[in-house]
Amino acid sequence: MSRLGVLAAVVLAALPVATTAAHSADPEAAEREYRIARRLAAEGSAQAGPALRRVIDLDPGGPLADDALLDLVDLEGVAQWPEELGRVSEQAVQRALALLAELRERHARGDRASEARLRTALLYLEPLASRDAERARVELLAIATDAGAGAWAARARYCLVWLDDIEGRATRAVGGFERVFLDANQDEAAARSAVRLGRLLMRSGLFGSAAVWLQESADRGAPPDTGAADLRELAVRGVLREQEGASGWRPSSAQRVAIGRGWVGFDRLPGGGWLVADRKSGTVSRLDSTGRPAAKWTLDDVQAACVDPFGRLFVAAGTQVYRLEGGEVRAVGTQGPMAPVSAIAVDASGGVWMLDRKGGRVARLDPAGTEPEVMWEDREVRLQDVVWDGQRIVGLDVRGARLVAIGASGAAEVYAESTFAKGVGLAVDAAGQVALIDGRGLQVVVLGREGQVRARLPLSAVGVERPTALALGADGSLDLFDDSAATVVRVP
Repeated sequence: MSRLGVLAAVVLAALPVATTAAHSADPEAAEREYRIARRLAAEGSAQAGPALRRVIDLDPGGPLADDALLDLVDLEGVAQWPEELGRVSEQAVQRALALLAELRERHARGDRASEARLRTALLYLEPLASRDAERARVELLAIATDAGAGAWAARARYCLVWLDDIEGRATRAVGGFERVFLDANQDEAAARSAVRLGRLLMRSGLFGSAAVWLQESADRGAPPDTGAADLRELAVRGVLREQEGASGWRPSSAQRVAIGRGWVGFDRLPGGGWLVADRKSGTVSRLDSTGRPAAKWTLDDVQAACVDPFGRLFVAAGTQVYRLEGGEVRAVGTQGPMAPVSAIAVDASGGVWMLDRKGGRVARLDPAGTEPEVMWEDREVRLQDVVWDGQRIVGLDVRGARLVAIGASGAAEVYAESTFAKGVGLAVDAAGQVALIDGRGLQVVVLGREGQVRARLPLSAVGVERPTALALGADGSLDLFDDSAATVVRVP
């Protein structure tokens, strides 16, 4: 056969396939299937995913294919804003990344491309082993500088400033949120920026200015996941504390809730309940605000428990660190040479900080690691507890009657001293203020980020006899665990 004949045969052989592929697209059927899929998704049906995939198969290059792919991403529970991070598993992240890669490859010039890129960036910010903040930043910068990205550009800028905020670049973040607020105008990014500005101003001790911004966020309809209402209450509490003798709490309205005793872990949950750990029975429980168990997990040799900045539950037990997800217990890494630990805290990147039993070493377990790295060591210090204040670890030194702050690099400095004696427990609020129990002075002391005393509350004012732990709510309300009565006293 001649070369021309061979070429003709190849073309003829390809024609039936091309014709079949062209005729396989069925836009009308895809549209009908999409309406069904959306209804199934709204009902929470398990058939929603297969129905959305059929939409794509019916018209792969059609106008609904990219919509269906993003709907599949939504079924995985993927965040649309940074405040929604921490709700998905590593497996869900990988499935969602594959779907978004498919969308960006097939529909690179579609009207959902910028949104897909933003959702990809947020997946890289999930506090999990796959976290890659630099890769997320590259994606966000590309959207923020894209003239055709529309409203997604403002949202990307918001995410970039949010990243500066959690990484400790406070001055840069304040300016960034102000610009987003002005530029985004009526977009949701403006309301969210006002919330973050209020939070940052509180961390600088400017509670009056913070209250103004938080009221602005409320007027703009800030979504519930921003915690704007609670933060505004915290700001007002801070303003009240600037008045001489004001504690910012209402002791006369204190309420008692029975929760039992013997806890080695005690922390406040979003929504008002508690996470408690009992070494004797080998259980970890999530209690609702009435003290009733909402969930329970069994773990041998429980040592500590905490709630992270995203509301996730972490426990140290045996030689491991676990995350509690629904009814499951997932190991996230080993305690290594730190075992057995005496306290744990989790930062905004998902890193687990742990304090050894003797109180002289602090280590960090990276989300992508399996064994902790010792970040700080001082055999002359005896830390009893540690908390993450939003930027650094704060430890209670019972030997020196002071607080020690340990940065992300492991550098340590004195946070506060000579403000309490016989300290017990630590808690931190959204403004970075730290509360502890002064066992000798029989009072709760609240310290600002510079170590200054912000408030004092006598234990006698709320009828607490033997406090062994405390927690602060998002609104600044105080929980004291009174071991003498096996109750939590909540002071609004």
